[in-house]
Amino acid sequence: MAYSNMISERQLAQKHSSFWRDIAPMGETFWRAQHAHILQKWEPIKTNAYRFSRAFINELAFVAFTNIVKAGENNNVLKAYVENGIETATAYISRFQNNLNTYQLTENDILEAMTLAGRLYDYFSSVGVMNDTILRPKFAGCGEIMAAEGDLIVGQTLYEIKAGNRPFRISDLRQVLTYCALNRLQPISTINEIALLNPRVGLLWTYNLDMCCLSIAGKSASELFDDIVDYVCQPRNYL
Repeated sequence: MAYSNMISERQLAQKHSSFWRDIAPMGETFWRAQHAHILQKWEPIKTNAYRFSRAFINELAFVAFTNIVKAGENNNVLKAYVENGIETATAYISRFQNNLNTYQLTENDILEAMTLAGRLYDYFSSVGVMNDTILRPKFAGCGEIMAAEGDLIVGQTLYEIKAGNRPFRISDLRQVLTYCALNRLQPISTINEIALLNPRVGLLWTYNLDMCCLSIAGKSASELFDDIVDYVCQPRNYL
């Protein structure tokens, strides 16, 4: 069946609140309680970068981090990898932001990207990133959900990197659960834990996947994922 109104996993997470309340009625209560369990791993980064440029800096930092991991390098070469990742980051962000090619990186931008990449490297080195990691896992689409790309899977933990200047939101949790539902249909890895990490404001949240689904929906992970799949496979007009 062809679907004319394709949406992204982020759109599902952010714009379909009534659906999420139906399948996970305890979600918002659970998430409010989780605020007390979010760890402060680092001090927030002070920045003068505009919101427009922060997205680019965030992507540049992630590109540098992933390339360092692929090459088996260490964080002593961060600056070189940040500078060498500019073209890749520009191509990626240009899909969402116009006129990015006219943006001129400043030395402060480079330093900020290095700090973000360094935090990612330090954290994931501590949890064994070199040994059992899938970088930018690609999840097949389903129904009206387009194919999606996550950030990384380390062991059996799916990490979503959020580097905005904000705390985590329930939509971030819903986005991760959508990835897990897509992974159940066409598995690329076993996922037993989910995590949100923000190197900019220094926050980390992790939780067992089955316990999370039970807490927000009173169902097993497989039952909740079936609900997500059923919803996106029903033809509808998305707003």
